[in-house]
Amino acid sequence: MKDNLEILRRRYEELTRQLSDPAFVKQQDRYRDTAREHRRVEKQLRAGERWLALDTQVDQNRDLLQ
Repeated sequence: MKDNLEILRRRYEELTRQLSDPAFVKQQDRYRDTAREHRRVEKQLRAGERWLALDTQVDQNRDLLQ
C-alpha cells in the first residue's frame, strides 16, 4: 500500500506542476482532462493517507496491549 501511495503522490505532484504551467493552461482540452485527473488522484491520495495513518495507529495500539 505504501508503494501505491508513493506512486499516487508522484503523479499528484506531476499533475500539479502541469496545471501551474501557463503554456499548459492554454491547451483547454488537456487542461480540463488533467484537472479532472488531479481531483481524482487527490481524493485517492487523501483516502490512502488516512488509511495509512489508521493502520499505524492500530499497530501502535496493538503494541500497547501486549
